[in-house]
Amino acid sequence: MPDKLTALAANPFWDFSLAFYERPGVADACLDLQDRLGADVNLVLFALWSTLEGPGRIALAQWRECMALTGPWREQVIAPLRAGRRAPPTAQADLPGDLAQWFQSRRLAVELDAERVEQDLLYRWAESQPRLPPADVAAETARNLVACLAAGGIAPGDAAASLRALLQAAAGASMPAG
Repeated sequence: MPDKLTALAANPFWDFSLAFYERPGVADACLDLQDRLGADVNLVLFALWSTLEGPGRIALAQWRECMALTGPWREQVIAPLRAGRRAPPTAQADLPGDLAQWFQSRRLAVELDAERVEQDLLYRWAESQPRLPPADVAAETARNLVACLAAGGIAPGDAAASLRALLQAAAGASMPAG
């Protein structure tokens, strides 16, 4: 049976996200935004990618459009998968450790696949947008992050430390050769 996710294989946003998430401080900043403030990490990474490699600046109305595009998937698929993975493993209590560990890793893999689908939705949206290279990458990256959080009802001051960590990591990312 062929892999149904083959269509998702060519997604520069996904590739960027995997690499960027590994940078020092990024995972902690993203999880803080997600767990403490309810931010969608895929949208946060999209804000960064958009400036560094994607369509450039995204206006507040466009962030709302992206949220409307991905919101049902996030709420109906990703959130329940995450909640199930994070829940106390009561149903797994009777499983031997190796089986419980294997099952937990499969749950995480399915959750990551669902995240990848959300990122594909965002990437397809970005492909329909004109590319507007930023004059000032650092300033545009900060604007995209602030607009992304604002569209989700998060005040930048509530996310200051995480924003600083993400912007510091982004400062080390380079623009692709165009």
